[in-house]
Amino acid sequence: DRGEYIFQIVPSDQLKLKSAPKLEKDNNPYRGLEAYEEKHSKLFFGRNSVIEDLVEYISRPHHQFTVVDGVSGSGKSSLVKSGLLSILKADAKYRDKWHVFSPMRPGSDPFLALVRTLLPADTSEADISQAREDFKIFPETLQIIVDAWINQHPGKTLLLVIDQFEELITLAPQAASLKSVQWGRRFNLDHLVPKHELCAQWLLFIGYLAEALDACPQLHLLVTLRSDFAPRFQTSALGDRWAEARFSVRPMRSDELRETVLGPANEMALYFEPAKLVDRLVDEVAQMPAALPLLSFTLSELYLKLHSDWVKEGKSERALSVEASFDGQGGVAGLLANRANEEYAQLPDDAHRKTMRRVMLRMVNIEGTEAVKRRVQKTELLYVDAKENDRVEYVLSVLDQARLIVAGEEAGEPYVEPAHD
Repeated sequence: DRGEYIFQIVPSDQLKLKSAPKLEKDNNPYRGLEAYEEKHSKLFFGRNSVIEDLVEYISRPHHQFTVVDGVSGSGKSSLVKSGLLSILKADAKYRDKWHVFSPMRPGSDPFLALVRTLLPADTSEADISQAREDFKIFPETLQIIVDAWINQHPGKTLLLVIDQFEELITLAPQAASLKSVQWGRRFNLDHLVPKHELCAQWLLFIGYLAEALDACPQLHLLVTLRSDFAPRFQTSALGDRWAEARFSVRPMRSDELRETVLGPANEMALYFEPAKLVDRLVDEVAQMPAALPLLSFTLSELYLKLHSDWVKEGKSERALSVEASFDGQGGVAGLLANRANEEYAQLPDDAHRKTMRRVMLRMVNIEGTEAVKRRVQKTELLYVDAKENDRVEYVLSVLDQARLIVAGEEAGEPYVEPAHD
C-alpha cells in the first residue's frame, strides 16, 4: 500500500543525505494539547488555504481590526502564530509591508503585558513599570508608543497580536464599581455591560485599544477569541468594528486532518504501522467539534510510546504503531477516558467531584439504549447556591483545559458540550 520506490545509483559521497532527526522526548513533532508557536511552523500542516484566506483578510484596504474566532480547540492560536505570522515574516512580499510585534496574552495584568510587548527588549524593568502606570492613567501612552514605532518604520503596518483575548474576562481581577474609575466617563462604561459581569480594567483596556486604532491608521490589531465569549465584547468600545472584523475558523476537512498527521511524521522520518492507521485516526476524530487537539494529543501519545520503546527496549524502528499504545487503551476515546479519570481524581475534594458528575450528566441524552452527548447552554448550569456556581466554574475550567469539553457560542448564547461521546 505504499507504492513503488525507484533508486538512482550514485556514488555514496554524492548523496549528501541528512541524518534522520533523533527521537528524543523534546523532539515530539506533535504538540498534544498545546498550541503551535511560530517556531513550530515547519511542523504546522493542514491549514494552507485558511492561512491564505487570513492573509488576504487582514490585507484589505483600511482594515485595522481582525477577530480570529472559533470554538475552543479549533486551532485559532496555532493558525495565527505558526501560520499567519510565519508567512508575514518569511515571505518577502509581506515582510516589507508588515512589522509584527511578538504575540501577547492579556493574563491578569493586560497593561503590563502590552507594555512589555511594545517597548524594546532592552527596556529596564523600572521603565516598564513606569510605562505601565502611565498607561493606566493616560491612554495617550499607547498612541505615543505606537507613533514612535511608526516613525521608525515608515510605510509599514504595525501588527499587534493579542492571543486568547477572553483572558481579559477570565483572568481579570475583581474591581470596584465602574463609577470609581477615573476614565469611566470617557468610554461611557456604565452603559456598556452590567457592572457585576466585568471589571473596570477590562473595559478601560479595550477603550484604549479602540482609541489607538482611531488615532494610528498604520496600526492593525488582531485578536484570537473563543466564540462563546464574543457576545461580551460586542458591547465594548470595539463593538462598532466587531461585525466586520470577525474571521471565523472553520472545522478541518478530512484531507486537512490527514496532512496534520502525515506532515509532522515526514519531517521526523516517521511512518505509521499499519499504514491504514492514518485513515483510522482521521475517521475517529473527523466528526468531533474539537478534532484538532484531540488528534494531536493522540499522536503525541503514540510518539511518546515510540520514544519509550527506544529508550527502554533499544528499538530502532521509526514506526508509530497502534499495537499497544492505541488499541490497548481503546483508541482516541480510551485516551480521553483515561485523561477524564485523571482530572476527576485530581479535583480538590468530594464536593467538586460531585459537581463534575452533575455537570457531565447535564451533557448527556439517552437515545434508545445509547448515551449521547448533548450541547448545554451555560444558563442551564446556574444554581441557587453561590458555592456550587463557583465549583461549576472551576470544573468547567478544568474540563476545558484538558480539552474534554468544547465551549462555543450559538445565537448569542454560550454553551458547552463533551468533546467526545
